[in-house]
Amino acid sequence: MSSQASSPASPASITEEISTRTMSDVEEITGLAFFKLNKEDFRDIGFALGPATVLAEFIKGLSQKLRNYSLLKILDDLKEMLRRNKVNGEDITNIKQFTPGR
Repeated sequence: MSSQASSPASPASITEEISTRTMSDVEEITGLAFFKLNKEDFRDIGFALGPATVLAEFIKGLSQKLRNYSLLKILDDLKEMLRRNKVNGEDITNIKQFTPGR
C-alpha cells in the first residue's frame, strides 16, 4: 500500500497488496467478491489489523453509498412517472386510476 496513511487505497494498490501478501499464490479478488470481504477475511489473507480494518470500513462506506444511490434512482423514477402522468404535489385528487396489466 501507499506510504501515505491519510490517502485511501486505490483498487490497483489493493490488488497489488493482496498479490504481494499471498506471495506464492497470487490471489486476485475482483468485483462483487471484494465487496463481500470483511475484516476477518482480510486478516485471513494476511493483512495486519490496521489495514484490514481500514479496508473493511472502506467497503462498508461504499456499500452505504451504493444503497443511497439506489434509493435516489428509485425516487427519480417515481418523480418521472408522476411527471409523465401529470400528477403535481398540490392536488392528488386528479390522479388517474389504472388497472394492472395482465
